[in-house]
Amino acid sequence: MREVTNPEEVAALATVPEIDRTVKLHADAKERFRKHPAGVAPDVARNAVIDDAVNSFTAEGAWPKDVGTKAAKAYADAQVWEAERLALNKAVDVTEHLADDSREMYAPDALKYLGTRLATVLEAARKDADKLGDVQSADQAITAGGDALKAWSTLQGLTTEYRNIKAAQWEFLAPVMRRGEMAGTHAERAQLRHWRGAGYGHLQGSLDDVPPDVLEALRTERYTVAALAHVARIGTGWVPQSFDDLKAEVESATAVPVWSDQGLMTRDMSPYVVEIRAPRPAAVYPHSTSPALDDSQPRPAAPKPTGTVSDADPTAWRY
Repeated sequence: MREVTNPEEVAALATVPEIDRTVKLHADAKERFRKHPAGVAPDVARNAVIDDAVNSFTAEGAWPKDVGTKAAKAYADAQVWEAERLALNKAVDVTEHLADDSREMYAPDALKYLGTRLATVLEAARKDADKLGDVQSADQAITAGGDALKAWSTLQGLTTEYRNIKAAQWEFLAPVMRRGEMAGTHAERAQLRHWRGAGYGHLQGSLDDVPPDVLEALRTERYTVAALAHVARIGTGWVPQSFDDLKAEVESATAVPVWSDQGLMTRDMSPYVVEIRAPRPAAVYPHSTSPALDDSQPRPAAPKPTGTVSDADPTAWRY
């Protein structure tokens, strides 16, 4: 399970009690496993006592009377250590799966929180965007000064919050990347990457009317003040509540089914008749010979040539 550093994602996780509980449970299991003291397997502990007894016997000639008792005790103590370690290791695995399952199951609740956060950020951005007027860059804001400069500074901070909200959005929309899973094997995750790179997930409706510079900022996720101001003013900014929610919006905006192999050539699979071509007659060349099926008989005469080749003296391996 990956470490979460995005403050918006952390806040969204904290709003869902079950996700928060299972994440903390997994963290507790990992910490307990980390603090578990080092030890050895039971057979290793027993064999160490036996080896010491044998070495003492070969050096001094006296056999230790309590070697059996010591070896058995070392084995029993090591079994206790091994059982505790196996239990802690299993707890780490089980709580990790539990945390992953909870994150996927309650992702809509986290996305709902992100939708509320986005509405708050866009409302604040809309008020400051109205103060910019025709200002489109930091230099113009410095030149204009006054309310425009203050609004530009505020929008820069809101741009960071917007970036974090959108990054958290894609994390909750995608299926959890579980331990041992190979990258590129999940169809939904691949589809989300395609939509994300195309600029979807920011604005509802078609993206055809979005200014090129704003669409480029949404596609590359290099958000600018101008892009945030446009999203705030247009009023269609949103956070999809599930994969199916985003899929329906993309299909509605493009009028093309998502799984239709759009842009690829298709083949007409209706039945048709394939014409059987007449076989081309075999050509007999001047160097051809008739097969000799019986070596006791004279070799048959060469067949009459019906064709010629460009090489007058072809090598045998070619024919």
